[in-house]
Amino acid sequence: MIKQVSKIAGRRLTPAQCSLVMGMSVKNLGSGALLNHLPVFQSTKSPFSIISRPYTVDRLGNDIDSKIDQISNAQYDDISNHYLDTLSDEIDLISETHENVEFDLNQGVLTLSTGSGTYVINRQPPNKQIWLSSPLTGPNRYDLIGGKWKSLRDNGELTQLLSRELSDILGTSIQLQLDN
Repeated sequence: MIKQVSKIAGRRLTPAQCSLVMGMSVKNLGSGALLNHLPVFQSTKSPFSIISRPYTVDRLGNDIDSKIDQISNAQYDDISNHYLDTLSDEIDLISETHENVEFDLNQGVLTLSTGSGTYVINRQPPNKQIWLSSPLTGPNRYDLIGGKWKSLRDNGELTQLLSRELSDILGTSIQLQLDN
């Protein structure tokens, strides 16, 4: 597979850039326009370090930088930490009435166990995202768009998804009250 994506529009890609474009459709790779959106990698103590956001286009090739709230690293830290702290407080209230709900928030990673599986919700500072691993819907990543954590994949909000899934799992209406 790497041989198939080791060049775009005649330009050679680094192994790290190849791994970013793996899985994209041939339509998105054909024009070479994707080259303008690949990150720049520099060698540091770790094998590769991303200097900029690792992508600026969605799966269909649409520009996404204009959709995502432009915030500083410090703002991201404040907003994402506040979101996870508030979510943790909400889950604490739920766990008081549902004994099969257990959770732990540690260093930006919230682990939520229910009778139907385990959720992992964590901060991704290099991308300014929150990532979710759900036992029902699988993995997804959320960017801050219009002050809400939204998925570029389906435009769904993280808070609404969690409310819906927890309602299904626990058999009662759950409305998480989170302000970003």
